[in-house]
Amino acid sequence: PELLVKAYFVIGVLGAEITDPKAIEPARRGLAIAEATPDPGLAARSRLALGAALVHSGVREPGYREMVAGQALLDEHPEPRWWEADWEEAHLRFLLSAYLPADEPRKQDHAEAAIDTFERLGDQAMLAASLIETFTIARGRGEYAPEAAANIRRALAITDEIHLPYWAGHAHKHLGWTLIQLERWEDAIEHLQSSLDPLEDCGDISCWVNASGFLVRSEVAAGDVEGARDRLRRTLPTLGRLGDDFLTSQLLEMAALVLWESGDQGNARSVTSWLLESDVGEFRDGGEQASELLGSPEPGDPISGAADDVVRLVEAWLTA
Repeated sequence: PELLVKAYFVIGVLGAEITDPKAIEPARRGLAIAEATPDPGLAARSRLALGAALVHSGVREPGYREMVAGQALLDEHPEPRWWEADWEEAHLRFLLSAYLPADEPRKQDHAEAAIDTFERLGDQAMLAASLIETFTIARGRGEYAPEAAANIRRALAITDEIHLPYWAGHAHKHLGWTLIQLERWEDAIEHLQSSLDPLEDCGDISCWVNASGFLVRSEVAAGDVEGARDRLRRTLPTLGRLGDDFLTSQLLEMAALVLWESGDQGNARSVTSWLLESDVGEFRDGGEQASELLGSPEPGDPISGAADDVVRLVEAWLTA
C-alpha cells in the first residue's frame, strides 16, 4: 500500500503544479488507501497532495481544509521518509508554503525553511520554485509584497541561468501580481506579458487565463482600456474548457471594470450584481471586489442564467 500511496502522492503534486484537475481523483484514491493503513504519516502526505491538487484547480476552500489537516497530521507524524530526509522535509515545507491559505500563520516559516534548505542542498530548481511561491504570503499580508518581489526577481535570475521555462512563466506571472499590489502598473504589464508564452507552451492554461486577467487589470489602470477590452474578449472563450469558478469570477470582475471604464455602467452594474447574488462563494468574492473597484455602484438590471450564459452575454457586450 505504501508504494501506491507514494505514487498517488507524486501524481497529485505534479498535477497541482501544472494546474491539472485530473490529478484530484488519483490524489483522493491515495488518501483512501493511506487512511486504510495504520500509518497516519501516509495520510498526512496524501492530504497535502490532495489539498494542493484541489487548490490549484480552483476548488480552494476544500483544498485549504486538506492542507491544514495535513499540516496538523505531519506535525505529529513526520515519518515515513521516502526521499533524502532534508530534501523531503524542504519539499513538504514548500507544499505547505504554496498551498496553505494566505492567512495561515506558519506560511512564511514554511517558505523560509524550504528556501534555506534547498539553497544549502544546491537544488536550484526547487530553490526557484520556493522563492516564487512566496507571492502567496503577500496575498494575506500586503506589507510582504516588496520582499516577495525581491524573492521572485532572484528566482528569475535562476530560471534564466539553468533554463526553467515552466518556473520562468510562473515567476513572471506572480511578479506581475505582486507589482499590481504595489501599483506599479507598467512594470506589472511587462512581466505579465512575459508570462503568457511560457505558460501556454507548458500547457498551464489556467495560469495563462489568470495572468491574462491580471493584465486586464493593469492595462485599465495604465489607461489602455481598449487593449484591456480586446484581451478580455480573447480570454473569455477559454473559460468553457476549464470549469474553474475562481477564474470565471476573476474575468467577470474584470469585465465589469472594463465595461464601466468603457462607459457602459449599466451592464457593469448588472455583472457585479449577478456575482454578488450568486450562491457560489468565489463569485460573491469577485462581486465584492468588482463593487470596490467601481466605487460600490447601485445594483444593475438583473441577469438570469448560469455562469456560462453570463460569460456569453458579457462577450457580446464587449464586442458591441
